[in-house]
Amino acid sequence: MDDNPAVAVLDRTGLDALIRLLVTQGRTVVGPTVRDGAVVLAELASADELPFGWGVELEAGHYRLRPREDGAAFAHSAGPQSWKTFLHPQREKLWSADRGPDGELTVQAEEVSPASYAFLGVRPCDLRAIAIQDRVLAGGRFRDDGYAGRRTGTLLIAAECTEPGSTCFCAAMGSGPAADAGFDLALTEIVDGAGHRFLVRTGVTKARHCSRTFRTSPPTRRPRPPRAPPSPEPQTGWAGPCRRSTCGR
Repeated sequence: MDDNPAVAVLDRTGLDALIRLLVTQGRTVVGPTVRDGAVVLAELASADELPFGWGVELEAGHYRLRPREDGAAFAHSAGPQSWKTFLHPQREKLWSADRGPDGELTVQAEEVSPASYAFLGVRPCDLRAIAIQDRVLAGGRFRDDGYAGRRTGTLLIAAECTEPGSTCFCAAMGSGPAADAGFDLALTEIVDGAGHRFLVRTGVTKARHCSRTFRTSPPTRRPRPPRAPPSPEPQTGWAGPCRRSTCGR
């Protein structure tokens, strides 16, 4: 996780209010939902369509839904689809041609108003993938105006990973379970004895404005338990298993 502090805490009702707010602003909200035996990306109208209580079993050549007792919404690995489906669709009408009575051919470029998307549940590896697409399709030699228009109007709401799958490749994308850049809002889902909630961090100015328009609760700090006294036994040369955050294993 980066140094951006949690600016708000949402419960399930607050998350639903955020989605409905984005819809009323004219955005097409796309996020994970359960359909045809998988967690897929589709248009959402409310938080009720999120995969609350569903996880996945993900292995090489194996994918299966499984119920979760904690009711988490984002505790599943990335599904079979990509956000590129919406940002860079396989088919797009670029121009049309019409031949007049005199036989003259008229070619006219297609003028399409780019969709205003809000992507909910973008994983950190997906953020890195979108950044690569931006570099190639929105600002490089091979700029695609359709992609650039859709990307400019897209709000990225990341969901940090709490249960990655065995086939995930965070390291290959230079990312990890936590979102560090490239997002507008980042959600960290927590389910514990204190309840089910989402910590919200902002990434850019347009997201900060969005976060101020719905009701939230300020983040609370839970007291840490006192540390156990050090063991009087002499130390050996083995320091124990390394932590993932320090050795990268």
